[in-house]
Amino acid sequence: MELRWRLAPHVQMRSERFGAIAYNSREQRLTLLHSSAIGHLPGLLLGVSAAAVELSALGLTREQLDDLLAQLWNAGILEPLAEVAQPIAQPGTESQ
Repeated sequence: MELRWRLAPHVQMRSERFGAIAYNSREQRLTLLHSSAIGHLPGLLLGVSAAAVELSALGLTREQLDDLLAQLWNAGILEPLAEVAQPIAQPGTESQ
């Protein structure tokens, strides 16, 4: 099972040269996110598929992705949605 994530409804995010700025209107907190990859997050993380699938375009390793999601969740920027079952490979379709 993989979690789906989305930007929390009370958070606005704006891309910047250094990464992004996130404003949490519920807590009235501004967070500077220093990562070139994070600036693309609002357009990629839609909660439709598992986060690993949606954020694959960022080129992060699974460990980096998990760390990023945990940091953003702890900061109140993201919220988890329902889990998505991973597809089970059919016999003979495993990638080489």
